Amino acid sequence: MAFITGGHMQSELVSKKEFWEDHIKKCELSKLTQKSYCEEANIKLTTFVFWKSHLKKPKTKKFLPVELKSLPMDTSIKIKLLTGNIICIPFNIGITEIAKLIRLLEAPHA
Repeated sequence: MAFITGGHMQSELVSKKEFWEDHIKKCELSKLTQKSYCEEANIKLTTFVFWKSHLKKPKTKKFLPVELKSLPMDTSIKIKLLTGNIICIPFNIGITEIAKLIRLLEAPHA
């Protein structure tokens, strides 16, 4: 495997991304199983599966700024997750705890 290694991590990452996008596309077009394609292309199946999963992830999962108005302390906050689930949490919970909770709820479960 040849990657751009001119000392620029960004260039190397772009090259890897392009390399794996190309192999994923070729695998899909080949109509072979991933295992058979990887054997023929002489690449590791586990690495292929990692990159296929990594490249499919949406890149827009970011927190958006919101403005909170004064609310009574017994009020709860409702947050709709990308999965469609809604969670209600106490208003007095800290932002760090909210972020941890959202990451846990959106993480894939085995």
